[in-house]
Formats: sequence, structure tokens, C-alpha cells
Amino acid sequence: MRKKLSIKPIVFLSTIILAFVACSSSQQSVSEKKHFFWELKSGESTVYLLGSIHVAKKDIYPLDSIIETAFLNSDFVAVEFDLKTVDPFKVLKLSTYGDGQTLKDNIDSVSYQKMKSSFEKIGIPESVFNQYKPWFAAINLVMLDLASSGYNPDAGIDIYFIDKAKTQKKKVLELESFEEHIALMDTLINLFGNTFIDYTLKDLEETKSQVDQLFRIWQKGDVKAMEEYTKSNISDDKTYEEMFFHLNDKRNFNMVKRIKEYLNQPGKYFVVVGAAHLVGENGLVNLLRREYEVIQR
Repeated sequence: MRKKLSIKPIVFLSTIILAFVACSSSQQSVSEKKHFFWELKSGESTVYLLGSIHVAKKDIYPLDSIIETAFLNSDFVAVEFDLKTVDPFKVLKLSTYGDGQTLKDNIDSVSYQKMKSSFEKIGIPESVFNQYKPWFAAINLVMLDLASSGYNPDAGIDIYFIDKAKTQKKKVLELESFEEHIALMDTLINLFGNTFIDYTLKDLEETKSQVDQLFRIWQKGDVKAMEEYTKSNISDDKTYEEMFFHLNDKRNFNMVKRIKEYLNQPGKYFVVVGAAHLVGENGLVNLLRREYEVIQR
């Protein structure tokens, strides 16, 4: 009997950037206490921008009242893509090999042995994980490691607000699509091959402490520290810089077009995206500041 594939971790596809930037290290800067939350207006439109971390612990909820109130007063909720509408059979088709190829065929032997050892420690047999595409195997390992440390992907900030939106019958909008995310992962493997996997799996055992640090930065609304955290390796690693551009900045240029559309229509829009998308020269906050007043709350 064929073993059933584990497909639940695909809902954390966006979280690959957490593992990717975990190669970086930073010192938190001292800043005025604010939230990782911004507000901008245009005519009869208001857009709230909330930085999300795609895995969390349930005890962080409810969030600060300024965030929860903005959500309550919003007409629409916009996310990178609506995780709750993803068809698991489509996930299975797009994240695994169906043409006779295997994971072992598509990454180098050192990375494969590292993955094999890690999967077998948690009881996932080779007959299952060897069907995964490289990026999907990496996501599974990172997410399973975080789950063992108390981080629940179902408690991610974006998921929390998607669930609340559907309970309160608010319309959920998408800045991107699930298919675009899948295409991005495939593109990164095609462009960078094993290098992308190496970055993602680097210091896997440190993932929990690095996400702990990320949450501390997020809770302080410390923009400078978040920028340092996400980009500290770029100045001396051109490959990292190019990968980060595809993972983060290039997507920002498309997201900002959607947000500008919201600003041209009446209503209040509560936009939730990965925190890394909001900071830096090509972050959404900076891109929007070229045309609008954007206030951190």
C-alpha cells in the first residue's frame, strides 16, 4: 500500500523566508516602542499594514488593541494569499514529483544525507520524503522543527486574521496567488539549485532561537533591527542578495501595485504580509512613502 504524503506544512510556504534569513544575525537597536503596524490614507480609503510572522504561539493573542481595533473597523482583509482556500490535492501535485524523478536526483549527496537523517529522526520514511521537491522538503524540515519548539503554523498572524475575517464575514483579498508562490519556489531551485537549499537548511538546529529573536524584534516594532536581521549577509554575499531579491523585493513591487489599487477605492483595508516585506529600501512602507504619508502606530 502506498504511504500517504504529509501535505499540511505547505500552508507555511511563505515561511521559507524565515528559514532563509535565519542565516543572518543582528543586534537589536534601541527604539521607541511601537508596533509593526502602519496606517496610510488617500481620499476615502484607509490602508493598515501589519507585518506578519507566519508561525507563532497561541498565547500571543489577542494582539494589542490598536491592531485588533483596526481589524474590527476594516471592510476588507488582504493577505499574500488565502491559505484556507488552497486545494490539498493541488498542493500534492505541485510540491512533489510525479514523473519518476526524486528528491535524491535533484540535490547533492551531502544535502540529501542531511535531509534523510533529519526526516528519519522524526519518523518520516525515505519512501515519502524522497517524492518531495527540494523546496518542499526544506519547508517541511524547518516547520517540523519549529512545531517541536511550540511554534504553531496554524497560529501564524496571517492565519489568525484570515480566520477572524471569515468568522466576521469580511472579504479576504489576495495580493498574490498560491500558484505564484509555487512558481517562485520552482524558479529559485532552477536559478540557484542546491545553493538555495543550503541556505535554507543552514544551522537548522538554531531555527527556534532565531525565530524567538525575530518575535522580540516584531514585538518592539523595531524597524531598524528587522532590516539588519533580514539583510545583514547581503553586503558580502551576492548570491544571497540575488535570492533575497526574488524572495522579497521583487514581490514587493507587485504587492505595492495592489495596495495602490485599494487606496483608489473607498473603504478600509487591513493588509497582512510577512514582516520582511515592510522594511528596507524596497520594502512596502518605503515604496508607499514615495506617494503617501505612512505612519507607524
